[in-house]
Amino acid sequence: KFWAIYLEKYGAPTAMGKFPRGTEPSERAQLLNTLTAIATDAGIIVPEGVEIEFLEAARGGNASYESWMAYWDSAIAKIVLGQTMTTENGSSYSQATVHYDVRQDIVAADADLVCQSANKSWVRWIVDYNHPGAAYPHIWRDMEDSEDLKERSNRDKTLFEMGYKLTEEAVQKVYGDDYELIQAPEPEESPPDEVPEEKPEPKDDKPVGLKKPIGFTVPLSEPEELPPLPITPMADALQQQAAPAWAEVIESLRTLVMEAPDLPALRDTLLNAYADLPTEKLTDVMATAFSIADLAGRYDIERGA
Repeated sequence: KFWAIYLEKYGAPTAMGKFPRGTEPSERAQLLNTLTAIATDAGIIVPEGVEIEFLEAARGGNASYESWMAYWDSAIAKIVLGQTMTTENGSSYSQATVHYDVRQDIVAADADLVCQSANKSWVRWIVDYNHPGAAYPHIWRDMEDSEDLKERSNRDKTLFEMGYKLTEEAVQKVYGDDYELIQAPEPEESPPDEVPEEKPEPKDDKPVGLKKPIGFTVPLSEPEELPPLPITPMADALQQQAAPAWAEVIESLRTLVMEAPDLPALRDTLLNAYADLPTEKLTDVMATAFSIADLAGRYDIERGA
């Protein structure tokens, strides 16, 4: 209100008309109408001897009508849209994000207001008219933003690599009904001419399996238990004797891992410490094992000869 009065006083000069003493009231009224017409008409006429001046009060600051109109345009935009970015300056991503959130809040509030009005008025009227005594339904509009499917798919992929997968119901709920599970390929059947002949059952009725599984087929029964290879006891002995040496190496690596500040530093530390690992005991055990294996091979060759 005070701004409007200020503009009325200082925004445009005030016209002042002078008339001589003794002027008739009708002539004075005509002069006042003439001064009023100055604000709207491009030209006026006055009798000879009538003086018209413009009074312009001294002022400071901006008293333009442009600022007045810009203020109200901005106020209306804020009330209706909740923001001024689409009507005034502003084009940064941060502004767009904030203004979008404000707009969504306004839309959600308007939707709740419309739904509440419907639930308390015509929804009840229709139910009472068609089904007296029935429970009233509740109208509600979901105004939440839809989930980013690309981000969701990346998350589901990560969970699958960790050992978790979505159920079929969850896939349909998140991604829609236009997807179906890919069936695994069926096992290929071997041609009849490639099926090996089965051995006749021994007299002790001990089950005998196939010589070799064909394709993806499963043996008919458990195969015969083969006698342990001569190398098996030697491998078991090597594993037992090398266990303490391996434990010492693993413990050194564990210490390096625990003391590393980050992964790049751990990588460099492992590369630099590779030649300094405590492998002396392991080297001795391996050398002994190689010597025994060599001697055993020579023995088998000479015995077979």
